[in-house]
Amino acid sequence: MECSDCGPPTAENYIWVFGLLFASIFASLTAQAAFHKGRRIYVHTFSICNAQVLAKALRRKDMTSPAGKTDEDGEERKEEDKKDGPANISSKYASMP
Repeated sequence: MECSDCGPPTAENYIWVFGLLFASIFASLTAQAAFHKGRRIYVHTFSICNAQVLAKALRRKDMTSPAGKTDEDGEERKEEDKKDGPANISSKYASMP
């Protein structure tokens, strides 16, 4: 394809065309590598955070339901302490420092 004003394609034209092609491919590959690295870091960080939250949740003592009829000291629980409802729990632990 020749342009009437431009003449036949020269070596400089081919260098520019292939140079732009390789630059575009290089930019695409570097962006792909950066996104892949970012996703790996995100997933790794997210899994660490999830593991820490789960470990903390498993370390917590279950305060919602009574496990037995005695508390930590081995004493018999009072009748009002046996009713574990949201109102009772909040009033029971409201005076704690």
